[in-house]
Amino acid sequence: MKYLKKELKILEKLAKKIFNLKKLKYKVKINLKSSLTIGRYERKHNKNTLRFNKAVYKQSKKKTFHEVIVHEFSHMVAYELYGPLIMPHGKEWKSVMRVFGENNPSAKTKAFSKIKMKESDVSVKCKCGSFYLSANRGTRLKNGTKYTCRVCSKKIKLI
Repeated sequence: MKYLKKELKILEKLAKKIFNLKKLKYKVKINLKSSLTIGRYERKHNKNTLRFNKAVYKQSKKKTFHEVIVHEFSHMVAYELYGPLIMPHGKEWKSVMRVFGENNPSAKTKAFSKIKMKESDVSVKCKCGSFYLSANRGTRLKNGTKYTCRVCSKKIKLI
């Protein structure tokens, strides 16, 4: 949690300086458990919350998790700057991401698929390495559904 708060303080200072935002109020929670969600920005009742996946936070490298922190923080800043009618990953959000140093905000990272988020996750492999799939996808793979790696475009197999 120490690293997370430190990163958020740096981003907050940048946001205040660059975007002239007065005070960003938000809560930080490390309580996401879904194997599909690494981070989430939520705004309910005019309160901002940044939520992060506990398993991913514990297992990932700081550099890799930094991308998630910037991603979610950028959602909050974009909302504060442009209001609620913007697209979640639209041009306003992308412009905020670029200011925070993410030059390719649309890029997906395979690093998080190497983290086993739930005990039921299934080990699989392709030409570029091994990683985990959810239990549902693992079952589908066992039953004949074919999956292709997004990185190397080769067939994914059970280990």
